[in-house]
Amino acid sequence: MINVKNKNITVLGAKRSGIGVAKLLSHYQANVLLSDNDKNAIDDKTKQLLKKLNIESEFGKHSEKIFNSDFVIISPGIPDTIPIIQKIKQLNISIVSEIEIAYNFVNFQIIAITGSNGKSTTAKLTADILNRSGIFSIACGNIGLAFSEAVFASLQKNIKPIYVVEISSFQLENILNFKPNVAVLLNITPDHLDRYSSFNEYAETKVKIFTNQSKNDIAILNVDDENVLKFSKPKSNIVNISMKKNRDQFAYFDETYFHYKINSQWHKLMKNKIQLIGEHNQYNILAAFSAAYPFLNTETGTVSSLSTFKTISHRIEFCGEINGVSFYNDSKATNTDSVKVALNSFNDPIHLILGGKDKDTDFSELQELINKNVKTVYTIGETENKINSQLKNIKIINSKVLDVAINNALKNANKNEIILLSPSCSSYDQYANFEKRGEHFKTIFNKLKELYKYEN
Repeated sequence: MINVKNKNITVLGAKRSGIGVAKLLSHYQANVLLSDNDKNAIDDKTKQLLKKLNIESEFGKHSEKIFNSDFVIISPGIPDTIPIIQKIKQLNISIVSEIEIAYNFVNFQIIAITGSNGKSTTAKLTADILNRSGIFSIACGNIGLAFSEAVFASLQKNIKPIYVVEISSFQLENILNFKPNVAVLLNITPDHLDRYSSFNEYAETKVKIFTNQSKNDIAILNVDDENVLKFSKPKSNIVNISMKKNRDQFAYFDETYFHYKINSQWHKLMKNKIQLIGEHNQYNILAAFSAAYPFLNTETGTVSSLSTFKTISHRIEFCGEINGVSFYNDSKATNTDSVKVALNSFNDPIHLILGGKDKDTDFSELQELINKNVKTVYTIGETENKINSQLKNIKIINSKVLDVAINNALKNANKNEIILLSPSCSSYDQYANFEKRGEHFKTIFNKLKELYKYEN
């Protein structure tokens, strides 16, 4: 475990996880410096909170004070190739992940969930199943509440939840002892190749979620994903999820039912009672139930959750209709595999809004589905030229920004067609995160809906 008392610790990056871990470290009497290169990184209210907690802060620069640190915590979005990180490494100052610090002070069990796609839905569904079963849990990490913030709040309130933590590859890069009781790997598909030197490096970072597990812990693997099988070598107790029934599962689907086991007894729920639809969500359901399984004693919470839990915000989220044209916000689709899932979810013609900050994406991987399902592509963000060069035989309208793309799409769309924001890119060229991009999409839709209401 890491001793933080009276240690000089710098936190680089003042986003959710940076603020959360700074508060947690200060609570345990560390000398904390929160440093962010953006002079407008936080508001005045947050600055007052930092001051009250004796957290030193600096914005608009990274000062020399950083190099007097015993160790440094970097926010997930900061790549280790930037000069400040390179100098920290040259000075042999240890770099630690925020989830490592949070783990250092965890007071109960951890379910950790990673994968290229489906993490957020699976994490939230796992927590929902547990909570509806009377088992207090908190979904945190790469969604909503930072892991360190959740731990800090639990310690303050003297409560012991199960932490259901969504974890990205970035967060796994600098772990030391982080060891979840249950670790879930949903899938591994090409992503973040602008950050990693190769797909193999990205995949090997993902499977670090199992590194510190022992035989008393549980590793849940999607054995239908060839990359999960290729790169995963857990030492823990392996539980499979698959669309094929096998003896190493806690749950499976057939054509009519979802089958699941509690206390060695098998139960079943009709698939048409389940709110989450699509094969991708069946994998998420299998993973979520399997993660919750060790803690369950009754089927009530599972039935209640699966009968009511709907898609999360920004993931193929239905916003409404204008003149018979349906709008869907899929801002969370930041890679081609996520976009493929979205395109396969509809039978009606699609007007696809594509683009953003490049992650070394190969848009030609979407060509087959675009030819099949898409009438027009509307490009936004810095990848416009790349999309134009990689997609063939499809009408492309370069729109630069989301407002223009939506207006262009609505002019061209007919009744019973779909306008879909599914960008296959990160948002950082134009938005702080995918949530801000998705909220902007919904804001534009709501304004247009109000406008068209009066015009028609």
